[in-house]
Amino acid sequence: MLLRYPKNIKLNSAVIIKSGAHICPCNATAEVTIGARTSIGFHTFIYSTSEIEIGEDCMVASFVYIVDSDHGIRKDLLMNRQANRSRPIRIGNDVWIGAHAVILSGVTIGNGAIIAAGAVVREDVAPYAIVGGVPAKVIGARE
Repeated sequence: MLLRYPKNIKLNSAVIIKSGAHICPCNATAEVTIGARTSIGFHTFIYSTSEIEIGEDCMVASFVYIVDSDHGIRKDLLMNRQANRSRPIRIGNDVWIGAHAVILSGVTIGNGAIIAAGAVVREDVAPYAIVGGVPAKVIGARE
């Protein structure tokens, strides 16, 4: 389902978006770009406040959550009154993101990386690294 500002979503050739997936530029300037031959799994949520770019030939499994913003955490202001903070997400080519993974704001994932199922990625991932865990840490490398 393409939400809110569908004109700000760029889908290149042969992109597959499976049922229940939500792709949402959340404001008039937010952008989402998905590269050629990339597949987006069932019930995956991609929410952009600034910019999310997913490369070519990627596999994004079911129930993945990719969001480029979070809320402030000041204790002197109610949580629901705090402004969003947004930093772009960049996901390279040939990346595999396992089911239930979470990709947080400001992260760059290098070409060929693998994100294990259930990982919470809050820091950059080097090309061809395999990361997993909460928070995600390097657990291997592609050979």
